[in-house]
Amino acid sequence: MCMFAPASFVESLVIWSKALEHFMSNDVQIASISVDLDSMACYREIHGLDAAKVEGADAAYAVGVDRLLGFLDELGLKSTLFVVGKDAENPAHHGLLKDASTAGHELANHSWAHDYAMRKFSEVALIADFERAEEVLVEISGQKPRGFRTPGYNVDSRLINICERRGYAYDSSVFPCPSYYTAKGAVMGWLKVRGRPSRSSMTRAEALIAPIHPYHPDPQKFWRRGNSKIVEVPMAVTPGTRLPIIGTSLHLLKAKGFDIAYAMMRRTNPFLNLEFHAIDFMDDSDPGVEFLRPHQPDLQVPWAEKKALYRHVFSRVNEDYDFDTLINLARAAREK
Repeated sequence: MCMFAPASFVESLVIWSKALEHFMSNDVQIASISVDLDSMACYREIHGLDAAKVEGADAAYAVGVDRLLGFLDELGLKSTLFVVGKDAENPAHHGLLKDASTAGHELANHSWAHDYAMRKFSEVALIADFERAEEVLVEISGQKPRGFRTPGYNVDSRLINICERRGYAYDSSVFPCPSYYTAKGAVMGWLKVRGRPSRSSMTRAEALIAPIHPYHPDPQKFWRRGNSKIVEVPMAVTPGTRLPIIGTSLHLLKAKGFDIAYAMMRRTNPFLNLEFHAIDFMDDSDPGVEFLRPHQPDLQVPWAEKKALYRHVFSRVNEDYDFDTLINLARAAREK
């Protein structure tokens, strides 16, 4: 058996390597910070807890969003905020969202109702949800949203096709991460056994094999590349292992772990979608999260520690990527 690869094969590898190096070094690389503005009610649903009426601003806004915007302002960065329509209708949240839009942050659609089973809605109910969410976002920002993310990453082809028909430039709901899917299923099963079933919902398993870079999906099989005009912008995962690089996982990786993961990602991905939730900018000393302390371990990480970690992550990424909103990332990806 020959121990050496054929010359043509080696030459092909060299050519491919040089082409990739040229592509990554000469083209602009874009990273986006996208944040789901899920209220405390969403976490009650996830953990199977009783609903509670909230007067005034939700803690996710009063603390999380306010802190997020202040932090990004310090760094001179803009984000894409995925806004839940029914929360945006709360007058106590209008000011923050309007200020965010005025400051250059993108307001995108995270549905009106934030129902984890949204993909099971009838066509009429889906369109009504889109219309109501769009109406309140136009009222706040003066612009119709161009991006959508379904609650709980629970997307399907029908949802993406509706986005395209409604003129959206991108969807950002696919999370091609087997480890997250497995962990979510285990937690939901455990809660059910405990008699406290989660009101969240499992995603389509096909999403786990979807491309990890922005792509035009197949209109019938969203997890495959196709000829749709809309761009799908998946959450960031590592190549090969598909480990999650999102707000929650950063707390587990710490700075050193992120640096190792990032070294793999930066060589292969011209676009990064770093996804967070408003709660990622909070800790258990903040008002309004007391009920979550036994259920949400990442709240035990002090905000000062999170802030230092996020600063490290954004600084590291900014060495190789230009930060921009998801709408601009999607436009650049469309031109590839």
